[in-house]
Amino acid sequence: VNPEMVADPRAARGFYATSFGLHTNSIVNYYILGFPFIMTDLFRNKIFVGSLKIAICAIAVAFLYSRSAYFLLIASFFIYIFVSKRAKWLPVFVVVMLASYFIIPESVMERATKGFHSGDRNEITAGRVDNLWLPLLKEGTSDPKKILFGNGRTAMVSTDAHKRRIVIQAMHPHNMYLEMFLDAGLIGLLIILPLFGYLLKKSYALMKDGVNHPIKEYLTAVITSVVCFLISGLTDRTFFPDEINGYLWLIVGLAFVICRQLTYSNEVSRADPVVSVGK
Repeated sequence: VNPEMVADPRAARGFYATSFGLHTNSIVNYYILGFPFIMTDLFRNKIFVGSLKIAICAIAVAFLYSRSAYFLLIASFFIYIFVSKRAKWLPVFVVVMLASYFIIPESVMERATKGFHSGDRNEITAGRVDNLWLPLLKEGTSDPKKILFGNGRTAMVSTDAHKRRIVIQAMHPHNMYLEMFLDAGLIGLLIILPLFGYLLKKSYALMKDGVNHPIKEYLTAVITSVVCFLISGLTDRTFFPDEINGYLWLIVGLAFVICRQLTYSNEVSRADPVVSVGK
């Protein structure tokens, strides 16, 4: 391990970018979406393997120096145990997290808490509020047609705010909801969001169903993964097909397959209670 990676976030991020050909904010997508599936090992009686995988993921995410990934890694635990109704695991997670505090490198803690001491919203969001979101929103809501239909793919770069360098010179507004609004308008948002809402509602309803089935564990991971992705979209990500969110659409497809299988198994179980749908 290169000591510079522990002491200098820029060295670590540069190493990851060079090795994988991706910005670290893009790499964290795979952890945000995939980490809940790693946690399933803990609840499938593979505690040692699960704990080892979780530790490796936590170390990798720590040196990606992404604050959203730090938050969502922790949030994943709480969302998972809430969805699966395993409150007895809460004290275990809290103790492990408190113990981890004493071994976390100082550079990671500084990155995780950047801006919170000053309370400056711009420092906390790395300049996104005043130098990105507000100017783009102001311009994006000035034309009724663009409000409804947007201005096409990568609309951000065609805005006056971008051309006049009022905003950060990026290709993405670092908010997938704002990106969808700028590119596809309210109509685009009103199409995509209900689809995810329907998927989560259907998945959670099947989770609450009393019939037991082994694949329910993966449905818990699906719900946790999608919720974490939707939260992470407040500071980055995209709804549009992209290599960095390839896991998202695999997970969405998996969710529909699991929901169909559970629906069928539940129907069989109710029709013939003697049948063991867990085998």
